[in-house]
Amino acid sequence: MSLDYIEVGVCPTIPAKCLENIESWLLFRLFKTQARDDRIYFHACWTYNDIGDEQLSPDNDLERALAASRQVCPDLCAAVERQIAKNGEIRLGSVDYETIFQSIIRRHPDALGHISIEERDCNTKSLDYDQTFTLITATAIESIRTKRLYEHDNSMNIQIVHRTGPWRPWSPYISA
Repeated sequence: MSLDYIEVGVCPTIPAKCLENIESWLLFRLFKTQARDDRIYFHACWTYNDIGDEQLSPDNDLERALAASRQVCPDLCAAVERQIAKNGEIRLGSVDYETIFQSIIRRHPDALGHISIEERDCNTKSLDYDQTFTLITATAIESIRTKRLYEHDNSMNIQIVHRTGPWRPWSPYISA
């Protein structure tokens, strides 16, 4: 049996002081983190099942994060509260972390000029993988992705797919 999964790395490291409490609550649950001095490195490995099934459950830390972040991140706080009111929790795959990172860049242009995210779609039985590189600035989210297409004779073509803007522009931060 094979397993499909995604490896994610975020660069550069992000100064801890740039994160609001609600961003920390979400990002620290989505990603594994490593502290490097006063900066944080985010990385993850999610199976496709994790993305669809894993849930972020509300707790006392979330309540404190919402209260502390409401003035600086009102839209993100509202999106979290809507999702919890609707479903009682937040599905891991519904969080648009690209938009969260962009919000951090917008508030701290002196500390972060950009953030890049590298994602690799992998399979435990295959050496091939698709790769996505996303560059986030205060004014743009640009993404380039390889996509493998197999023909009837099993020959492979690789397409480059370009995306401009948020992953889900109709639903900033958290989708239903």
